[in-house]
Amino acid sequence: MQAEWKIQLNTKVYGCYQQQLTMDEDNQTRLATKEEQQTFLNDLMTIELDDLKDAYLIERIDIFREHLKALNFNIEFFHAWNEVSANSYTEYTKIEHQEDKEIIACYKVITTQGLSDNHEIIDIVGALEPIEPTKYEVAKDSKIGSIKLQLLDMGITEMKA
Repeated sequence: MQAEWKIQLNTKVYGCYQQQLTMDEDNQTRLATKEEQQTFLNDLMTIELDDLKDAYLIERIDIFREHLKALNFNIEFFHAWNEVSANSYTEYTKIEHQEDKEIIACYKVITTQGLSDNHEIIDIVGALEPIEPTKYEVAKDSKIGSIKLQLLDMGITEMKA
């Protein structure tokens, strides 16, 4: 099995062979299990690089988009305002297999506003947090619901495409 690409995360070496995640162990390459795929995604999404120090979730996804697509992962992303503080929002992403639609991982990141040392308003990006797929779906449904509520508040009761 000759990998198309390889990446070392922590102490593990992962690769991509025919759109499947591989693991290198003891000079042998094998296909990764579902649990190892989840570990790979967690390690990849939480990797500490200078370019990612204060990166939004969408920026993390963009940096690794080609790797994820090569592994036949489908990436879904949205963000929604939240009530944590004024002008704060939460980014959500779901990563699933394109063929069998099995969800491998879901994440969220809460971004709030703060002041820089020179008193400029800046975004403070929170920690990446793995979430259950059901929480992702509820958040996604809530976003649609909150948009409908906002339209009703503006007096819009009917929309036509």
